[in-house]
Amino acid sequence: MDSAQTETLEGDVRNLNGQRIGPKGQRTMRKLIDAAAQLLESTGLRDLSVAEVARSAGTSPATFYVYFEGVPELVLEALKTAPHCDDELLRLASDDWSADPTRFAEEFVDLYIARWQRHRTLYRVRNLASEEGDKRFVDARSTAARPVLDALSRNVAHSKSCKRIDTKVSDFAVAAAIVMMLERVSALYRIMPEMGDGNAGELRDAAVFAALQILGY
Repeated sequence: MDSAQTETLEGDVRNLNGQRIGPKGQRTMRKLIDAAAQLLESTGLRDLSVAEVARSAGTSPATFYVYFEGVPELVLEALKTAPHCDDELLRLASDDWSADPTRFAEEFVDLYIARWQRHRTLYRVRNLASEEGDKRFVDARSTAARPVLDALSRNVAHSKSCKRIDTKVSDFAVAAAIVMMLERVSALYRIMPEMGDGNAGELRDAAVFAALQILGY
């Protein structure tokens, strides 16, 4: 989806009737998910209809309802196959950066932004829905962020042990501040040139600087 499709559906995938979905059904689900992602580039979650998604996917609303209860449920399913966290990002988040702080910070920020951009529309829709109070999307956002928050918390703990930052601050809160910053940077990354002065590269450099400052480097 977005510039690249979500990963292949895996495991025991079933439709709303509880029937196991074979390769053909999974391809249909994939078409519906990809169609929704494309439409969500220019249409809000609340405004996007099942009929529009089905039509764009080359199928019918009746087929849509075999797999999903509605568009929000489709997005929630798509989010399960669109992780923005992987082993490399977790390693960078938890590593001791003291040997070369700037290089580590640059690699971490660049990888975070790159992972985000891969499924940027899904993440933007998820975050907006969660901020509007939809608990399903709050939970999806929390679940997605937790691994990198835990990894980054270990980095914060190391900085505290080295007396680089105040030992009274919460490891998790500091990690959350960094991740929230990177979420906003990633969300604005492509539209930065349209916002006036500055560009995406400068925004990225500022994020690197901020991460280093927060961690006491």
